[in-house]
Amino acid sequence: MIKLKNLVESIVNLPTTSENAPRKLSKEQKKVLSELVHNYNEYGKALHEYAKIVEVADNLKKISEYAETYVVNECSDWTQANVAKRHFTEIKKHAEAFNKMAKEVNEKNIHMTSLYEDVGGILEKYFEIKDIDKK
Repeated sequence: MIKLKNLVESIVNLPTTSENAPRKLSKEQKKVLSELVHNYNEYGKALHEYAKIVEVADNLKKISEYAETYVVNECSDWTQANVAKRHFTEIKKHAEAFNKMAKEVNEKNIHMTSLYEDVGGILEKYFEIKDIDKK
């Protein structure tokens, strides 16, 4: 029968495995980390570009409406006008689908931006992050 004292001593004297020990970074890895974190705000620019997708969707919708009116009025005969109407009906469907997807992307982008800012807030506690307004 194993005594409790021997069991505790055997647990305390267990060698630590490399899995439990924190991993050390090489000098090169530290340099890469420093550069990546220093430029953290630069990465956020990509998130702000997605906001323009909603603007593109709105413009696409306007284009489809105005272009249809213009082309149908400029058609010289009934056949051309009907073909143009069919084409612009298809364009409007695509523009609507694009608009719907743009709104979904914008919602996801808002969530991603929030997560990105949360990560940045934590990183700022430990690292210096370059302000993109300062050159």
